[in-house]
Amino acid sequence: MAHPTRLLVSRIAGFSVLLALLLYTNLSWHSEQVGKLSQSGRIQEVVDRVIDEAASNLVTSPDLYRRKSPRIDLGRIATLQSSLSCSVHEGTWENSEVRVISGSQTPLHFKPSQTCFHPAEPRTKNPSVSICPLVGGKRILFVGPETTYYLHSLWLSSLENHENRSHVCLGEEYCSFHHICRPPATNAEDELDLFVGRKKKIPNRRSMLSTNSSVLQYALSTTLHSSQNRDDGAYTRPTVDSDTGVRMHNTYWLRRARKADVVVMNRGPLPAPAWTYDNRNPQGNWSFLASLWNENRVAHLDTGSLDNTLNNRLVNAALWATLDLFIPSLVRSLRVILEDKEIQEGLLVWHGSWYLQPVCTHMRIPKGVVPSLQGFWYASDGVVMSPWDFYYNAQGMVVLRSASHSLLSSRAVYMHDRLLPQLLPHFNITFLPLTVPRCTKCEHSHIQSEFNPFRSRYKDCIRHPWSSYGKDGVEVAFFNALMKLIS
Repeated sequence: MAHPTRLLVSRIAGFSVLLALLLYTNLSWHSEQVGKLSQSGRIQEVVDRVIDEAASNLVTSPDLYRRKSPRIDLGRIATLQSSLSCSVHEGTWENSEVRVISGSQTPLHFKPSQTCFHPAEPRTKNPSVSICPLVGGKRILFVGPETTYYLHSLWLSSLENHENRSHVCLGEEYCSFHHICRPPATNAEDELDLFVGRKKKIPNRRSMLSTNSSVLQYALSTTLHSSQNRDDGAYTRPTVDSDTGVRMHNTYWLRRARKADVVVMNRGPLPAPAWTYDNRNPQGNWSFLASLWNENRVAHLDTGSLDNTLNNRLVNAALWATLDLFIPSLVRSLRVILEDKEIQEGLLVWHGSWYLQPVCTHMRIPKGVVPSLQGFWYASDGVVMSPWDFYYNAQGMVVLRSASHSLLSSRAVYMHDRLLPQLLPHFNITFLPLTVPRCTKCEHSHIQSEFNPFRSRYKDCIRHPWSSYGKDGVEVAFFNALMKLIS
């Protein structure tokens, strides 16, 4: 039998070893987390520097314009953009009486800050309706991808409730026009509709002015392709992007833009290449990231000083997609817009893109895919996403996460939202941000239920990205800002 003293010493020694192991494990975990945060902050600083340097080189390049530099009041546009950005970022979610927003009811709604404008202006209760007097007699064109169509649909839905009439759209590829901002309908027969046979006729300028109404049109264009030839193959035939293998949808929109008083446009982040979806590997085939990482000629990050992780390779690829593919193609379209005198006579607005919310994408994730990537732009850990969502969001904007809520806020913007406000004013286009702050008062369970795949009929987190709370925020932010620009 062991001596009691030796037994006690043995137990103390064993406990000391266990305690040491626990302390080592805890310190190792803590060091790993600190290392991740340090690496995350470093990546963000590096990417910020790359984006700002690219923007500076672009706007000062003698090749930015095909002809002589235009006369544009850059200072005025920059001041407007600064006020609009402040108004959205400093906005708040506040309690109020229940009000209808695009067909849904919510006791909370978003209020943009009015102190960002000088002099400060009173808040507008429902800007998607209050904007109507400002656009009386005008033609408004929305041109862009599915996100732009979403905004057009939000407006129609809000006006349906106000006007007591249907504003049904035939779809993204078949939208003709909508006669909007009319007095509320009083009977089944709408006396303001004009027909040629069975076809509804678009009202002329005199008719719109007499009723203080407007015409809204939408043109589908995922790339803002701007060939002057309406028979161009990109308009008339199915076209696949050689860089991504993804189908592009473009309709001829320049003629409608020339007739419009207000043009709202957008081109969203590039999707991941089609070949990244691999039936044999649910996590995807991301082999193209290696060539972008290993070739100094195409790598935008200093790959020699950064860890060769999937996150970092995706960030590098997102920079490549933005700077090497998106921007050169976009500048070609912007030159056409700038050189068209009729288009330049109207108000030109670019609406910001929005991110894919993990609360939505997690509900739609394909079987076998394990979301494991945390965006380097998040303020706190806990939110993970698939590589495809990471790639898209890294191009679109930086978002900050509330530790207590799933809706993400966007107080610091990224890639597109960081670069485009510096580029677009040189083509007489004002950037309108849609980086709505988080709704800390909203109920987490309510949002989860709205994205529940067994309750929701929507499966697309780009075209149907928001719950009712988020829908309220983006609608109010967009139309409040558009009102400021038009007025």
